[in-house]
Amino acid sequence: MDNFLAEISDEALLRGVRMGNENAFGLIFKTYFPRLLVYAKGMIGDQEVAEDLVQESFASVWEKRYLLKDKGNLKSFLFRTVRNICLNYLEHNQVINKYVDAFKCENASQGLYMFNFMDEQEYEDACKDMMKEVYRILDTLPPTVKEAFVLSRLKELKNKEVAERMGLNIKTVEKHISRALKTLREVLKSKDLRLYTLFILMFF
Repeated sequence: MDNFLAEISDEALLRGVRMGNENAFGLIFKTYFPRLLVYAKGMIGDQEVAEDLVQESFASVWEKRYLLKDKGNLKSFLFRTVRNICLNYLEHNQVINKYVDAFKCENASQGLYMFNFMDEQEYEDACKDMMKEVYRILDTLPPTVKEAFVLSRLKELKNKEVAERMGLNIKTVEKHISRALKTLREVLKSKDLRLYTLFILMFF
């Protein structure tokens, strides 16, 4: 599919969609949906919600197809559309207020909306930087604390499953995870608002 898409110019695809060509729209959807889903999941942290938002993004593109311009970067346009809808979702669900109240960050809005100005590659690079910093901080913690966090937040196991895997009781697992989250918040908050914001969005 990617090779086939590469043989069709963005201009032709955009023109086709603008004129109501469902085949052109379907081709774009099949090619970009998986990538956009990964992108949205990184911002939202919930697979089902991310799927709904990407679907909503494509619906928005189709509904406003008459506004599309032939010349332009199709990939950037699609990622920008998804990003804006994700940000609207986060704002509507009071993520900024939760962020401010829970973590006492006065620049929460600035931290969240800086993503408006990132393209796909910049966002991916920021996520990689954040994860590198997370692992660096985790390496300063006791091994059991790190393991509990990794199993819970990165492997997405339930606390009961983490406890069974580690041979600990649930209360101990919860304490380990809480300690890891507290340390990560404190260090990231003091170093980089961008990475801190990404961390909050992805792990809370």
